[in-house]
Amino acid sequence: QIIYYECLYRIESEWMETQRITSAEMLKQYLQQHLIEYTYSKKFMAKGLKKTEKEAVSTEILRVWSDHQTESVDSLNDRLPYIQLENIWRVISGNDLFVLVTEGVYLRVDRLIISNDEAEDILDYVETACVENGFCSLSDVPLGDIEEENYELSRLAILNAIYKVVLSRRYHLNGKILTKDESELDAVLLLKQHVI
Repeated sequence: QIIYYECLYRIESEWMETQRITSAEMLKQYLQQHLIEYTYSKKFMAKGLKKTEKEAVSTEILRVWSDHQTESVDSLNDRLPYIQLENIWRVISGNDLFVLVTEGVYLRVDRLIISNDEAEDILDYVETACVENGFCSLSDVPLGDIEEENYELSRLAILNAIYKVVLSRRYHLNGKILTKDESELDAVLLLKQHVI
């Protein structure tokens, strides 16, 4: 789906020499003349219709993801030679499709094991807490069997994934505090209110 000119130029350097292509910019011009099924951006080309960098890199990350819940960025980098490592890092770390598990390892959120009943129980719990208190702590969300089902994941990774998968469409998260509307309320502010 996406190929960065710099990567292609570096990996195929011998072929570039035979074609007298001496830079990534020259490669881009060559490709634009010879491959019409791609769209061309400043640093990369993408197959088909024009995509944002985030969309194209995300698609490629999902394409090469194994059957596991988690992947390391290094492993993804090995499978995506035409995308620079820093671009994989940038896209995966700022993306609702993934959650950080440990340093350099991410969960693909659609691989979180959670039943519909558990998701409903969580929504009910958060709704009740927000009605009664005006907020709910993400740490208090009942996990039922979710921790056991996702035993490779830390509690924090599970909670962050639950927010993205179950709660994000209805609730705003500030730190670890859930509210119905966007709010400045966070754990520090709550602590100050209860202490004073």
